[in-house]
Amino acid sequence: MKIKHPNISLFIVSIGITLLLVWFNMFEIVFRGIGGLGYIGGFISGLLWPFTFAAPVSTASFFYLGGFNNSIGIVVSGAIGALISDIAILTFFKNGIFKELEEIWQKHEEHRELSSWYRARHDMLANLFRKRIFHFFGLFVAGITLLLPLPDEAAIALFAYYKLDTKKLIPISTILNGIGIWIVVEIGHIVIK
Repeated sequence: MKIKHPNISLFIVSIGITLLLVWFNMFEIVFRGIGGLGYIGGFISGLLWPFTFAAPVSTASFFYLGGFNNSIGIVVSGAIGALISDIAILTFFKNGIFKELEEIWQKHEEHRELSSWYRARHDMLANLFRKRIFHFFGLFVAGITLLLPLPDEAAIALFAYYKLDTKKLIPISTILNGIGIWIVVEIGHIVIK
């Protein structure tokens, strides 16, 4: 059996599974001890840092790790883990879900007659959002989102939408996620010690 839109289906199924794991407190059970793993814990927390439902667990792990380990090692291992996850998310968006959404949109447009008023408004908005200021603003918002201890999916989706190359994502993700992780680790270092 071939699934018509596998990436969208996978995305919906992953949300469902994550909600079930949260409902049955599986995240707490599985990730309770991650803070005691040192640099490996930093790397694992970094892998989880970009994802919506795992970001709070990852943040708490970095806070705990900051109190008992070398901050620089935790930040570097966490930033590398976050970079790997960000590249995986970017690849998923660029090569999968956006292409499927474009196919659905094209099929929808073929079956729908548009009034001249709607077409003119649509074209005006499309041209407006292609302007350089919106491109800059979208990338700026994506960068701020990477910097904060918030889920990175929206930021990576913006980067994918603006067709940011993976080579450009590597330094952006490493530096901004590293700064965000460093802030949490240092707060942990100050509070716990």
